[in-house]
Amino acid sequence: MNGDTYEKVDENFTSLQENVNTLTEEKVNLETEKETFSKKIEEHESTIATLQQEKASVENELNDVKGNFENAQSTIQALTEENEALATFKNGVLLKEKEAVIEHYATLLDAEAIEPFKEKIDEMTKEELDKELAYVLVQSQPTLFTHKENDPGYVPKEETPLSGIEGILTRYKNK
Repeated sequence: MNGDTYEKVDENFTSLQENVNTLTEEKVNLETEKETFSKKIEEHESTIATLQQEKASVENELNDVKGNFENAQSTIQALTEENEALATFKNGVLLKEKEAVIEHYATLLDAEAIEPFKEKIDEMTKEELDKELAYVLVQSQPTLFTHKENDPGYVPKEETPLSGIEGILTRYKNK
């Protein structure tokens, strides 16, 4: 190198020794950084594992809530159908009761007086229908509720004194 002289050997040796020392320090720094990154990787892996467990837990809760929601929907649907069936039954019963009221008055009134009530049967309650038909009946037959002077009513008469229940029953036997 130096023309077979050893003049710069010390300089080269010192320079190489400094390079080795620098590289050794860099190696130590790199190992320290490697340990730091390894620790961070372990921390992140544990965080990932924790988050995966939480995700699984939340997914299980979500599935439970979905199941409960589906059960609630089916219950609501069943109750709605039952309510509709009961409402239909109730309306049928009420309609039969109203028709019975109309039939009762149909024997006492003519068809022209009954017809408007048959048309309005869904709009009126049974009581309203009964009241209106009774009013129409009284209007069409004003003598229906008048007092008759020729009918004095029944006055019990006493023939022979009987005792107990026989006496009471004989008073009303001619009625």
